[in-house]
Amino acid sequence: MGSDLRDRLDDLARHTPPASPPPELWSRGVRRSRVSRATTGALVLVVLALLGIGVRTWHSTTAPQPADTGGTVRVPDRLFTPSPWLKSFTGDPGRLIAVIPAIRRTLRHTENGFVGVTASTNTYGFLDLPGVAPSDAVLSDLVSLSPDGRRLAYWVTGGTTRGTPHGAQPVTGLDVLDLVDGTVERWRPETTHGLAPSDLTWAGGDMLIFDCGQWVKGGGSDGGEAIGLGARLWRLGQDDPVPLAQATGRRTFGDLVTATGHWLVRPGSERVWLTDLDGSPPPRRIDSYHADVGPYVNPSGTRLVGLPTSDSLTLVTGTVPATNGDIGDYRLVRVENLREIYEIDGWLDDDHVVASVGLRNPRDAALVSIDVRSGAVDTLIRDFVTAQVATGLLGTPPVPAKAPPSPHDPRWVLGGALAALLLCGLALWGIRARRA
Repeated sequence: MGSDLRDRLDDLARHTPPASPPPELWSRGVRRSRVSRATTGALVLVVLALLGIGVRTWHSTTAPQPADTGGTVRVPDRLFTPSPWLKSFTGDPGRLIAVIPAIRRTLRHTENGFVGVTASTNTYGFLDLPGVAPSDAVLSDLVSLSPDGRRLAYWVTGGTTRGTPHGAQPVTGLDVLDLVDGTVERWRPETTHGLAPSDLTWAGGDMLIFDCGQWVKGGGSDGGEAIGLGARLWRLGQDDPVPLAQATGRRTFGDLVTATGHWLVRPGSERVWLTDLDGSPPPRRIDSYHADVGPYVNPSGTRLVGLPTSDSLTLVTGTVPATNGDIGDYRLVRVENLREIYEIDGWLDDDHVVASVGLRNPRDAALVSIDVRSGAVDTLIRDFVTAQVATGLLGTPPVPAKAPPSPHDPRWVLGGALAALLLCGLALWGIRARRA
């Protein structure tokens, strides 16, 4: 039987015509090879592009380096709204020209934070403030920048309370960070339920006045009653905070005080008390002066300036008498070419206040210098965003500002990269399936 099978197979092979290759076999092979090479090349280009995007995104979100802490100061002619994806400074940032409240995002969290703008290089970066009290609004008074840009005061949480805490993160103290050398001075009073923070007022670069209360019960953080502890004076680098009344010799100071250059002002009804925080004389009484906003004392303690109403374009000014008595050279000074004065932020020198204002265009805001003698206005920082500015550093002419990095949302970058890789993989799988 095996012989018959071999004979039949031989006979079949002799009668089968020789096979011929399919037409254009070579051309089709060449085309297929070219398509394969082109597909591979495209995939390589896509991968390289994705790598480039990733490197660029990483570079734009790398932590800003600490700034030059020397004496150079560059006042930017505008401030920018920072990206929520900016990184923090890798070390002590040095003196800051401004602190901007800003939304901060990571891959898992969104929170309110603070961006510092360095005085020497105008570099933007988030400030890492351990334990800083959380803010319910972007505009926050929980931090305060000193007029010389070297120190930042902020209320903190994380300490212990003797009783039930008021809220999930009760305020338990106050920190002052030296932005140049990184040292921190801390105040941690005993508290039963937590502190109710209030004002932070600088009386120069090394002297802080603050006020707070004690919550009378714990539990929820909505509302409640707080008993005031009274204002305190903190001579930084020297002593612990002491009651302001003890430091000035007066029993009490009202809730509203303003200070400049170691001078403190407490307004009253139709009169003002001026105190030299470096001297022993009692506070000086100044009569026949009234302002609804302020008054603010100049660095030499020789002049007061305020606003008659919160939306006024008129300054109320006068000179400080040598002894108790009436204000001298009392007058109203009209400020021209502005739409509104939002706030007086400090002093440029003895005759010029620094104010945040609205310009003629309703959308325009600026930081300006106002001559308290004539009302003349000079723009310091245009396109002014909500910020605290080191007013003591504004004496140099502004320079053109450079926009900070605006990093891409890394979630979109990652999603786009994965989608592109998936599409490339599907395309390659389809081509190989057709070849098979």
